[in-house]
Amino acid sequence: MRKDFSPMAAGLLAAVPLLFSTALAGEPFTGLDARESAPGLALVVFLDTHSGVQILQGKYQDGLDQAAAALALRPYRDTLVLKANICAAQVKLGRLEAANASCEAALTSRAPTSVFRGSAELKPRQALAAVHVNHGVVHFAQGDYQFAESEF
Repeated sequence: MRKDFSPMAAGLLAAVPLLFSTALAGEPFTGLDARESAPGLALVVFLDTHSGVQILQGKYQDGLDQAAAALALRPYRDTLVLKANICAAQVKLGRLEAANASCEAALTSRAPTSVFRGSAELKPRQALAAVHVNHGVVHFAQGDYQFAESEF
């Protein structure tokens, strides 16, 4: 049984469009064996960091490396944002197990006080909800539709 959660994910993403963006929303995952099972699902990429910009440009490994380096330098600053970007990059690189671990680590991180993009602000609960979207995408791509639905 195949379910398409794109409308649910799009609804969550539409609430704060200026604060994060989706990595190639509407396009199938590249480099995934499971890409046919999750077409059009969007990954959340926080653009507050250089890693987010690289990931959005399709430079997944560069974005992953940048986020990991930033996390190593400042393990308590922007943790949720950086781990969420790492998760998105790993999904795009086809590393679903690593992506799941990164999303779970992000979900146990303290949400930032706020995430800024220009003059707009994303509240901590909104940032956390965005990570749940990525976590749902990972589980959807792995075929765990029930868990994915609970995350969406």
